[in-house]
Amino acid sequence: MRWTKYVLRLVLYPMLVFGGFHTLLTGSPIPLWHIERLNNAVAVTSATVSHLALADGRQIALPFITQLPHDNPLFQASISDGIELNEDGT
Repeated sequence: MRWTKYVLRLVLYPMLVFGGFHTLLTGSPIPLWHIERLNNAVAVTSATVSHLALADGRQIALPFITQLPHDNPLFQASISDGIELNEDGT
């Protein structure tokens, strides 16, 4: 009977605490991942401080962004599969 108290203290209680913190931080008791797919991706050939150069020759400036982190590896990875443009070009 004593070993069940130890199991509760060592295993169950930390799991409940972790689950509670996870629920408070994310709003969900289980991990949620949502990955958006690009429907009409346009390849990005290069990026400069002010704009992105697309494969079709257009140069796009991103709204509300004054300076692009063009040499950042994370930024390069995020645009490696291309970007999606709306019908109005935004």
